[in-house]
Amino acid sequence: MRLVFMGTPEYACPSLKKLHEKHDIVMVYSQPDRPSGRGHKMSPPPVKQLALELSLPVHQPVRLNDRSEIEFLKRLNPDCIVVVAYGIILPRDILEIPRLGCINAHGSLLPRHRGASPMQQAILAGDEMTGVTTMLMDEGMDTGDILLMHQTPVAQKTIDQLHDELADLSAELLDRTLELLDRDDLIPQPQNDNQASYTKKISRRDGVVDWSLSAEELIRKWRAYYPWPGLTTTYRGKYLKLVELEALTGRQGQPGTVTSLSDQGIDISTGNGILRIKQLQPAGKRVMTVSDFLRGNHLATGDKLGD
Repeated sequence: MRLVFMGTPEYACPSLKKLHEKHDIVMVYSQPDRPSGRGHKMSPPPVKQLALELSLPVHQPVRLNDRSEIEFLKRLNPDCIVVVAYGIILPRDILEIPRLGCINAHGSLLPRHRGASPMQQAILAGDEMTGVTTMLMDEGMDTGDILLMHQTPVAQKTIDQLHDELADLSAELLDRTLELLDRDDLIPQPQNDNQASYTKKISRRDGVVDWSLSAEELIRKWRAYYPWPGLTTTYRGKYLKLVELEALTGRQGQPGTVTSLSDQGIDISTGNGILRIKQLQPAGKRVMTVSDFLRGNHLATGDKLGD
């Protein structure tokens, strides 16, 4: 099949690699190179890097709604456009170009968790199951008709683990979707908008600890947000990144208050339960154990975090 592939981050790379094995990818679209690191050196997105390794042509437009971009894509004459975490909205004129339509792989069980951060939201919500959905794209935000779906347990997975698992699942499900679509052996199913939920783009502020939440809720936030934006709090006005945590039951005090200290961890009262900090990272310093941290900081029972 003649394909145009659109994707940007590492998450999309397994799909590009998988589809390259069976299909003629006539162009890879990715977002423009961005400055990164302390030197703000221009860095290519992971999908571009992979495409070049596979000797595939790459196109990096800033937007897609220019007439010249639409005409360029028409000349490519794709049977299908495959989109995985591209990050640029496709206008109607582009959605209508391929004879088989535009296919997207979304990292949730649609219509649940439409939007920018479905994997993190599945963890935060305490969902038992999540997965990948392939759909025929329309002009809405993840509102297109469903083609195929694959479920997997969330369990105690961190965002890194879930990211890698769903990236691989997306590749397998897209491969199967294109196979069935080419045989005209798929019946698209409309989504039930009454069951829809939405996610938002994650910011650094989302990682700030609210100690009134329960210990279990904070563990879910840690699993969803580590390593970025991370779970952060303050002590005497200085930021601390919480690196390894455990939820405990036990006697509680005011949320955010230190209840006990030992080499095993710093125990903090929450809205319900105790959160034990096992490893942490002070601003501008390395990740350290609690015992290392306590040797250089005068933390005591009854002290408050997050003030």
